[in-house]
Amino acid sequence: MTPSTGKLRVPRKRPSQSTADFFEQNIERQADSECWIWRGSTDAYGYGRTRTDDGRRVFVHRYAYEQAAGNLPDGLDVDHTCHNDSNCQGGRCLHRLCVNPQHLEAVPPLVNRLRSHLHNAHKTHCPVGHEYTATNTYIKPKLNGRAGRSCRACARRRDATPERLARSAERRRLKNAAKREAA
Repeated sequence: MTPSTGKLRVPRKRPSQSTADFFEQNIERQADSECWIWRGSTDAYGYGRTRTDDGRRVFVHRYAYEQAAGNLPDGLDVDHTCHNDSNCQGGRCLHRLCVNPQHLEAVPPLVNRLRSHLHNAHKTHCPVGHEYTATNTYIKPKLNGRAGRSCRACARRRDATPERLARSAERRRLKNAAKREAA
C-alpha cells in the first residue's frame, strides 16, 4: 500500500527485469496441489496480465502453461481445472489468478466456456421456460466476436405485440415511399 493514497500498488516490470523473474516475484506459491495466486496486475475481468520480454501483453495463466508445457496449440485455450462452483461467489473468481501449471489444461474454447459455472451454455431452457432446441434457438452474433442465443418462441411472441406490428408496418410504408420517390 502506498502511504499517501492507501491503495495497493501494482508491481510493474522493470525494463532490465526478465519476464520469468517478474513472473516468479508475483506468485504467491502454496503446496503443489494448491492454487498459486498471481499478485501482479489484472484486467477488467480479473485475469492476470503481464508483458513478455518482446513487449506482448499476455495472460499469466497462459504464460505459466507455456513455460511448463511448451507453446499452446492453435485453436486451444488454457482452462483452469481448479475452478469449481463451490468456492466461487460469482463475479471475481480467484481461480482466474491461478498460475499453477498442474491446474492448467489446453482445451478447445467451447469446452473452456462449458466448464465455466457462469456461462449460459449450461442453460437448457429460456427464462420463460421454452426448451433450447435446434429449431427453437437462434444464434445471434455479437460485436465482441462471440455469439449469444435467443429463443425463437419468445421472439415471435415479442414481435406479435400491437406496438411492434405498428412500428413494422410504419417502417415498410416509409421504405416503400422512399422507393417510389427514387423511381
